Amino acid sequence: MNLYYHPVSPNSHKVLLALHEKGIAFQGEVVQILDGAALEAYRANVNPLGKVPFLVTDDGQRIPESTIILDYLDRAFPSPSLIPKDPQDALRARLLERMADLWLVQKLALIFFDARKPPEKRNPDAVEIARKQLARGVAYLDDAIGTRTFAAGRELSIADLTISAAVFFSQVARIPIGTHAVGSGVAHGAPHIQSWFERTSRRPSWERIRKDAEPYLAALAKG
Repeated sequence: MNLYYHPVSPNSHKVLLALHEKGIAFQGEVVQILDGAALEAYRANVNPLGKVPFLVTDDGQRIPESTIILDYLDRAFPSPSLIPKDPQDALRARLLERMADLWLVQKLALIFFDARKPPEKRNPDAVEIARKQLARGVAYLDDAIGTRTFAAGRELSIADLTISAAVFFSQVARIPIGTHAVGSGVAHGAPHIQSWFERTSRRPSWERIRKDAEPYLAALAKG
């Protein structure tokens, strides 16, 4: 099984976390998504969409999109399951996974990549909208997590993977969730997300993510 990914990509992280938590053996292939020539080669030879993560299974299935990869992994390797058995908890896990993806990861990515553009190509209006939407998403998820040990159900789920990947990316992007100003001074403290992430990020799977990302984070800090 081959996983094409990038060590600071939040969507890559949630799939890597699933692989580590389930103890699945895989071959990791880093895609240099910020290198134009490397990305074009990846598009031409591996994934025409040019996005990560991208999974190639042992039987030749080629699976794009992180949420679909998670679904495949949970079906192909059902233990430990990342979808709660209780129907209501399963619904909650899927809902929070999508909320984190749409309201945190996508907004953080827009803000992060806009800041890397030349000043004349930046879109401050889009960034302002994204920041306001990010604040709404953070507030929603902070209320949803509350004092729970896990985001949905009694065990780790796809919700925990995706929310924690988003929080880590907020640190990479230097947009700390819970401490940043949004729009015209609106801020959300996100105390529940903060304490939950401190616990969740102590898991061995997260230790492996951080170690893998270290050289790339150092390069980003210099840039």
